[in-house]
Amino acid sequence: AVFITGALFAGIHLLDPGALLGTTTLLLFGFLASSLAMYRGRIDASVCLHIGFNLTTVFVLFLRDSVWFGPKYLVFGENTYKNE
Repeated sequence: AVFITGALFAGIHLLDPGALLGTTTLLLFGFLASSLAMYRGRIDASVCLHIGFNLTTVFVLFLRDSVWFGPKYLVFGENTYKNE
């Protein structure tokens, strides 16, 4: 049941073409979330795990595109930032 549920989780998320690179991560996360649901007998912890995973992804993407780390502000080859 854990493997089927984990594979379904990854498969549903692969409907987004941008998620193709994260197939292994999605599959492992699906296994983890379904194992947690089986262990606890409820899905509340799996839902919270999913929310935390999504929030972490949003935070990392925000940080990557932020003023401090965004590629348009970084002058490559120097240790300075552009002031636009």
